[in-house]
Amino acid sequence: MKKTKILNNKFRWVISIFLILILLIVTILGSIFYLFPQLKKQSNSNVTSAKIGLKIERENQKENSYKKSYGLSDQEILNLTKNYIGNQNGVLSTSYDINLVSKNLISATSYQDKTDKDVNNLISNFVNKPYLTVTDGGGNPLFYKGEYVSRFYPNPDVPRTLKDFLKNGPQNYNISVEKNPATTYNKFGARQKIQVKLDEYGWDSFVQMINEYRLATSWSLQRNRKASREEIINNPGNKIYFWMNLAEFVHRAKTEFPDEWKAAGENPINFAYVGNSALPEIKKDKKGNIIDIKYPVLKSKEINARKYLISAVNPATSRILSTEKNESSFYLANENLEGLSDEYIAAAINYSYAPFKLTKTYNYFLTGSSTNQNRYLAVLAILFSLFAVFLIAKYRLYGIVSSICLAFMIFVFLSIITSFNIYITGAVAFTFLVSTFLTFLMIWQILRRLDKEVNSGSNGIKATNKSLRFGIISTLDIAFALIVVSIFTIFIKTSYLNAMGIMLFIGLVSGLIIGVLVNALIMWNLIKTETFDKRTNWIVWNSKRANSLIAKIDLISKSKYFSIGFAIFVILTIVFYGIYSGVFGSTKLGINASETLANNYLYSIQKSSINGDWNKTEVDQIIKYWKELNISNANIFFEKSSLTNDSYNLLISSADKIDSTKLEALKTFINTKISAIGNEFDLNIHEISLNANGELINFGFTILIIVVSLIICGIYSIIRFGLIAFFVMWINEILAVISSIVWLIICHGQFNNGILGALILSTAFSVVDSISNSQTIKEEFGNNLNTKNYIFENDQINNIFKKYVKESLNKNIFNIFFAIIFVASTYTLMTGFNATTILVTSMFIISNSFINLFILPNIWRLMYIKRYSIKQKRIETKYWETEKISEQTFVGINDFNI
Repeated sequence: MKKTKILNNKFRWVISIFLILILLIVTILGSIFYLFPQLKKQSNSNVTSAKIGLKIERENQKENSYKKSYGLSDQEILNLTKNYIGNQNGVLSTSYDINLVSKNLISATSYQDKTDKDVNNLISNFVNKPYLTVTDGGGNPLFYKGEYVSRFYPNPDVPRTLKDFLKNGPQNYNISVEKNPATTYNKFGARQKIQVKLDEYGWDSFVQMINEYRLATSWSLQRNRKASREEIINNPGNKIYFWMNLAEFVHRAKTEFPDEWKAAGENPINFAYVGNSALPEIKKDKKGNIIDIKYPVLKSKEINARKYLISAVNPATSRILSTEKNESSFYLANENLEGLSDEYIAAAINYSYAPFKLTKTYNYFLTGSSTNQNRYLAVLAILFSLFAVFLIAKYRLYGIVSSICLAFMIFVFLSIITSFNIYITGAVAFTFLVSTFLTFLMIWQILRRLDKEVNSGSNGIKATNKSLRFGIISTLDIAFALIVVSIFTIFIKTSYLNAMGIMLFIGLVSGLIIGVLVNALIMWNLIKTETFDKRTNWIVWNSKRANSLIAKIDLISKSKYFSIGFAIFVILTIVFYGIYSGVFGSTKLGINASETLANNYLYSIQKSSINGDWNKTEVDQIIKYWKELNISNANIFFEKSSLTNDSYNLLISSADKIDSTKLEALKTFINTKISAIGNEFDLNIHEISLNANGELINFGFTILIIVVSLIICGIYSIIRFGLIAFFVMWINEILAVISSIVWLIICHGQFNNGILGALILSTAFSVVDSISNSQTIKEEFGNNLNTKNYIFENDQINNIFKKYVKESLNKNIFNIFFAIIFVASTYTLMTGFNATTILVTSMFIISNSFINLFILPNIWRLMYIKRYSIKQKRIETKYWETEKISEQTFVGINDFNI
């Protein structure tokens, strides 16, 4: 009996065309009216980044006898700093890269601060800690050096006014806390609370404050009969106020809003609220009953007081102290949804209370050759054109649909980035481009099967159905692998890799939903129209001539020669290393390592003035004289430290420690030839011994991410494809990594932290490619598997892998072509991005493709031959057969044969 169609063919065409038009219209209009204006906001400067050097100075904890002394390593200080700065813009912040480059020296790179004002604010954030300060209703601090300043029994020797606070500095008006005291509180679903742990001294002082305020409120409620309960409880005099960075808030109030500051009675509490008053507006009837209450609202327009005043509470009505028996802590309620996040407040408190401070050593801007920083969009246009032309030329109508879905996926991807306020740095843009390529590979994974099915004689419906079934299952395998890599990259926060992990995950989700599932749905609906049943040339292009040429290719029989060639290629690195060492006159310079990895010395030359910078004329004279000193392996350079002033930082980078006599000669020259009107400069020459410890730690964590990801993906491959797939995945990764590093050495590319991102992205590509290949091999062996004990002969295995190489030829050639276009376009257009990341990633893709064609199939083939030879021996030796069970005979019970 013939099945009745639910939807007729014409209606299916209408649905498909409607969906395609919707995707096109949303992509075009959304890009014009939303996406491009959002992206343009980040591209109005020729500054690519700002670099800041920060010296770590540990505090003398003996001066603060009330504090519990403890030490902090450089790495702990780095982590505190990264958490504090990183959480300013939320957990998805990609704007900063902060690393330890030397003992007691932190290097911070900002990609979003591109003006003098922004950089100065960032330096101020590092140098001036945002201390947590507790004040009364008059803005006077309630703690001095850990001790509570009693309102009932004030100590006349303790400076406790707001003026004293501003004069002596906020660091003296702190609570006494434990090490890393603040954590976000998220018990039983509660949010917007920060738990602050106190030491014994701080706990006693804090409890004393709470008790005094409770007593004062209670006394007011009992004695003041004229005022209502609401008036007494909400009176600023009965509240305690928790501030972040109170000193900055007062400074801004005085300098930016002097009239309002005076109107508020020079009280920061009043100034923080609209109308310059912290008192609630209470309406009463004639009998004195409250009709309406309007509570004061914090300012958010002229100055965002919500980022300074965290909480205002009355201890008599609020639970502040922890009720846990073993905890000496209080809960800081974050009452402002539009203010600071819980994570930032906790990180800022931990940063402020840690016994160290940072001082600026140097800062300068890195600029590009063009004012357009969105050049990655030009690279995207080139790559998308490549993908679209290939898809449409090869897969006709399906290629058009896939290209539209890919374009819509790109629009959604970029929209997610902008909506989450993720700053598009070079690393973010580069990962976005690689994620787009991985999405293209997932789309192609579905379409590639069409070639095989059509060549085998299937009609359009059958070929499409098999392609969709095979491709969707395979892309789900790929999605699992990418989820593993991206999640480990996100949560093992190393250098800038966290941003790359976020981009990979967003790209995976959008690519899987739009590029694969929506695309497959439209293709499935089109094929149900039965239009392409006998018109396979509408959905796939096949060339008999090209197929006949590919059929003649036999790379398997020549694999041993390719393996020898690979070994020779690796040995060439030694030759090139020797050549470079001879050219540069040092074995240390044979490998182009970054200043940090090479353990170079960095010298910052500054005046004794406030900013310590030089003008261009002075810089030119100093550089000219330095060259006359002719010091080998020492390079003097200058960078612009201000975009508006004639101001430069002067630095010297040397492979070896510079002799003190040379530095003294430089000092003498500056004081005699450059000093104005004969006045000598009080020069500061900061010697910074760079070390690779920070980079090595980042490299170690990167290797950890890769190894753990490969182990988990390998275990998944064992479950899905067998043990051989696990070994092949690892062999492929190791050989491709070795090959890409060899290329870096031969090209004399620089070894720097750009390798970290390249290895992560390369691993993502590697697992995608390995799972795709394993799926293909599994299917080839599954076609002839008729019985459990079926043994493939060596000739059969050879033919399977010859066929596999021929079928994968197009994919690998395209990958090589893509990598060449990719490295050329990104290197040319994305000039501000790390060239090492570009080179290593591209070389990995090229190396992986050559390995897949010339080396890996033979290794795979030999493994399968070995596997089936072992299986054959086990069958012959009856390895799987168990002994026959015989019945034990008992006399008088079952001795029937006796």
